[in-house]
Amino acid sequence: MRELFRRYGLFFLVFLFVRMSFLPTFAFTDGDFERRFRAYRVQYPDLTLDVYGIVYQASTVYDIDEKIILAFIDAESRFNPQAVSSAGARGFMQVMPFWYRGDATDLNGPYLNIMTGTAILKQYLDLAKGNLLLAAQYYNAGPNGKTFNGPYIIRIVENLARSSPETPLKSLVARL
Repeated sequence: MRELFRRYGLFFLVFLFVRMSFLPTFAFTDGDFERRFRAYRVQYPDLTLDVYGIVYQASTVYDIDEKIILAFIDAESRFNPQAVSSAGARGFMQVMPFWYRGDATDLNGPYLNIMTGTAILKQYLDLAKGNLLLAAQYYNAGPNGKTFNGPYIIRIVENLARSSPETPLKSLVARL
């Protein structure tokens, strides 16, 4: 038996590693994943487990709180993956096609849309030096945008306040 393990042990470990890489990201989370999903599902009834898994992964990759990503998705598309704005922005996070060099219809795919939208949001947060309200303005109108969309920013702030009722809103916005 030991001879078989010595002979096939490395192969077995490689097989396990490859097999586990194809499992969804949330299979390796801290155990609170489903509890948090159920809590967010109360606030966002159209949120699915698959979409939340992508949001969780994007929050980990780009180091942005999942509450913020969910607030932006709700403000941008209200969790409609097929949403298309009058300006041509697409999907959950209303990503403009110029951010993606491929076929614009690919942006309707949840993974590509949420990961691209979160990368854009991270870029704007860095540009705004962590100021969430300014980053939201940039996300909505671009860094050179002259228009201020008050209802859009209020919706994001309200979503954040509902996600964390125990945390003062000032610290949610200033924490970044």
